[in-house]
Amino acid sequence: MYGTLFQEAWAALSKLCADRHYLGARPGAVAVLHTWGQNLHYHPHIHCIVPGGGLRGGKWVSAREEFLVPVQALSAMFKGKFVSALRRHYRAGRLRLDG
Repeated sequence: MYGTLFQEAWAALSKLCADRHYLGARPGAVAVLHTWGQNLHYHPHIHCIVPGGGLRGGKWVSAREEFLVPVQALSAMFKGKFVSALRRHYRAGRLRLDG
């Protein structure tokens, strides 16, 4: 399931950055998995370090705003993609729900 977190986070980030309304370029990123929260309870999540721009046609394009994409748009897109992936895994028998 950790792989799905990475895949869908990248899918959401790269899709929004490709939109010319935001960046119109392909971003880069370094992503790190954390499996705990501040209280040290199990809480898998990913932190991404993303530069303030991306590549379009081999040339660097800087972000026009203080941010690459609106956090609400990125959150909604990630949630939709991740839930859809979970459903695919469940239907394919690759996800078992206990408890």
